[in-house]
Amino acid sequence: MVLTTAERTVEQNIVRMEQKERLHRRDKVERQRERTVAHHQAISGRDRLSSSDSSARPSEPRSTVEKRDGGQPQIPKEIDRLPLDSGRSSARSSRSSFRSSTNNAAHTADFSVLPPPRRACRPAPDDSSFKTTVKRKGYFFYDENERGEAAIVGTRYKLVLHADDAVVITIKPTTNSDMPTPTSPMDTMLAVIDREKGEVIALTKDRDENGCFHARVDLDRGSYYLLPFCTGCRFRPRMEDKQPKSSAALIEEDLKLSKRFRMVLMNVFDMFDLDDNGLLNREEFNLYNVRTGDETVTDDEWRVVSENFSMSSGELTMKGFVELHQLEAKDAEGDTDDMWLSLAQVGYDSQLQLSEGCPFVLQASSLASELDLTVTGIKALMEDDMEWQALTEYLWSNGQTVTTDTVLTIRQWSSPFYSALLAADTQETRQRYNMDFAHSTNAIINPVVALAEFSPRPQEIQMLLFAMPQHETRPWNLALRATKLQ
Repeated sequence: MVLTTAERTVEQNIVRMEQKERLHRRDKVERQRERTVAHHQAISGRDRLSSSDSSARPSEPRSTVEKRDGGQPQIPKEIDRLPLDSGRSSARSSRSSFRSSTNNAAHTADFSVLPPPRRACRPAPDDSSFKTTVKRKGYFFYDENERGEAAIVGTRYKLVLHADDAVVITIKPTTNSDMPTPTSPMDTMLAVIDREKGEVIALTKDRDENGCFHARVDLDRGSYYLLPFCTGCRFRPRMEDKQPKSSAALIEEDLKLSKRFRMVLMNVFDMFDLDDNGLLNREEFNLYNVRTGDETVTDDEWRVVSENFSMSSGELTMKGFVELHQLEAKDAEGDTDDMWLSLAQVGYDSQLQLSEGCPFVLQASSLASELDLTVTGIKALMEDDMEWQALTEYLWSNGQTVTTDTVLTIRQWSSPFYSALLAADTQETRQRYNMDFAHSTNAIINPVVALAEFSPRPQEIQMLLFAMPQHETRPWNLALRATKLQ
């Protein structure tokens, strides 16, 4: 086949784009594979926590629950001892016991925290009469952070409200034909953060039967960050297959994309079509390119795409998106390594299942005013940026003290559907603790830090873990043995 000058130009431009991405993608995915194995080795014991319907619970006295008023950890001077009283609902909220060993090598404290009684699922508030409703898609993926540790990355948003108004915000996980059928809804929540104050002012606590978390909040005119977050309890990195199956076919003998791969590309296109208009604008295509190749799209590269692939109103069509990958397959002459690297970065495994991705839909509705909702980028959760710190401080301030040993204070924030444990160490020098949750009941636990040897930053609040029930209709609890190491 003789190529025209225009066709050769297209191929040369595409090859240049691919060469810029290839090394980035290969290195990144190789690190990700190593990280996944290490991550599962580190948390291999947490599946044991989701076992049973019953376990022995401590019967020692429980401490009073102290409500925190300020922004710094508060440690009570004394712990009041209360007798067990199963007939009082307040007595079920916290139970703790402390035991100091005679061995000088360690100080051990045991406590058991019973989450609040489960509240029935609630439908989202009716927003049919609201003036403005804006929807945006989003997603969570697994990646590695700068320290080479497992990290959930996700889309973030900015909301601009043009007048003081009531706003209903919902976030709901979605599925596509490439995803395994979920046994329970993914845990996708959202925090509303005041941009000027850097404070969380609302959190989606209620949930309907389909996994849609929601909140209604009165907001002043202004700009807000919307932070979707996932506890990582149900959304986990995939396990490496001990006997990996042969990979699904991406291309056929004539170098055409396989039917299955074309369907996957259509689902990927739909996932990155964040405004759900059936097209990819430059910002959306750029997010895809950054995710799969670590490179932003330059003006020249976008011009090449615009001039040579199917476009509509200046945006890339699904047909053009598939055509671009068809040309990549042709240029690679049957080598699918780069295609697999790209698929891994958006959550796909060797069987073309979306096993490490969690798409969702976010919606904001205002009662009487106009609002704007824009995507600000993709960023790792659980990092020390302003938004994550704001969420950490909110959960600490609105939580309950469940134990303190004059040095380490642990607080719990709970909703009817999940809990968070946080810790603060008042020492000026770093201490080390072993946090053992092996005796918890019906609990899925996702540690945010290394619990086997937790070394809190002095005089700072840190997230320990998120937890939620394995079986939502059964009782569950968290049982912790905290041992101070020498």
